[in-house]
Amino acid sequence: MKAQAAPLALLLYHTTTLHLSYTTKKMTLPDPQSVHQQGSLGPELADKLRVVHPKEVLPERPVIRVVPLEFRGTTAEYTRIWLVNVALSIVTLGLYLPWARIRMRRYFYGNTFLEGHNFSYTASPVSLLLGYVVVWVLFVTFSLLQNIEALQWVSVVLLLLFVLLYPWLLYRSLRFQAHNTLHRGLRFGFGGGAGNAYLFYGLLPLTYSISLGLTVPLAQYVQRRYLVEGLRYGATQSMFRGRVGPVYLAYLMGIGGMVALWLVVIGLWAALRAFTAGPQVAQGGWSGSWPWLLLALISVSGYLGVGQFVRAQLLRYTLEQAQLGTTLRFRVRYRPLGLAWVVVSNLLVQVMTLGLAAPWAAIRKNRYLLSRIDVLTLAPLTNYPAARSQQENALGEAAAELFDIGINL
Repeated sequence: MKAQAAPLALLLYHTTTLHLSYTTKKMTLPDPQSVHQQGSLGPELADKLRVVHPKEVLPERPVIRVVPLEFRGTTAEYTRIWLVNVALSIVTLGLYLPWARIRMRRYFYGNTFLEGHNFSYTASPVSLLLGYVVVWVLFVTFSLLQNIEALQWVSVVLLLLFVLLYPWLLYRSLRFQAHNTLHRGLRFGFGGGAGNAYLFYGLLPLTYSISLGLTVPLAQYVQRRYLVEGLRYGATQSMFRGRVGPVYLAYLMGIGGMVALWLVVIGLWAALRAFTAGPQVAQGGWSGSWPWLLLALISVSGYLGVGQFVRAQLLRYTLEQAQLGTTLRFRVRYRPLGLAWVVVSNLLVQVMTLGLAAPWAAIRKNRYLLSRIDVLTLAPLTNYPAARSQQENALGEAAAELFDIGINL
């Protein structure tokens, strides 16, 4: 009875106190500590009666700041750098390639700003040149041994060695690129591990043919998770919150787009066949092969567009599901179709200009993409601690460049 009477007594006590306070126009509540010390209430009930003093400041809700990425590069500036890179690479028979690569990256990193501070790329061209020389020696040796019948087995061994080293080269390239990227003087880093690189980039792709391509989206998912979760900014590790389902959905959308494309191409082909077989051809209205070339251009452009749409969709999903620590995420505002159009139209313009529009295409793509990505953060961007880092070897980066090993999101 005493245990049941305590809450009732407490309710009556507060009702009486509030009534008296109202009549005297003074709203007062008893001090829980004093009541507890008098022994009339249990400690749990006394703690629940804590009254917030009017002057006590309640904790504020966290405010999400939106910090947009900004790209300030121009076509005129980059064209000058690009022309010098191409000219010196030709004159030096490729020895200038490391310097050209470093200059290009420094330009794009240096013109990418976040909250008024630009990124920077600090790789040394000399270290990259040493990696180029090692890879070039191995490549030339492989090419020469293929022409010597008695030593062709050595070329096969070198080829197998390259296949075995492929995941390790990816891993070293990621470490090299991350280590040489800075923002506000703080280095990025990559610690995904070589073992996971062999699992995700070596073993899993071997299942493509066995599974009839069903494991391709799975491989894309685990590879992107590997890239994001291995990345860190200073001592702050990034996380990936995505699931494999949206990756399969993106590929299903790509398959649907490809089927629609082929139906359109087949319809145009049938219509073109019927039209060119009519009296217009006999009267000289239609002649030559340019209608068929136009159809081929539509087919190739559509095929590239579907592929770029899938890549843009996956990039958007990867960025939206990436998180740095517990306070920073990304908001992506570009449309996958829009980014696909930019990439495909850039390629067509470069083909028509014999590659001379490459600087314009690179600036256009970076400006379109970066201007549509925002950083959402709960903490100041200066609150990230630094981490100890060591110098990275450039061999993996050189192999990735020379053999076009892709590490694109």
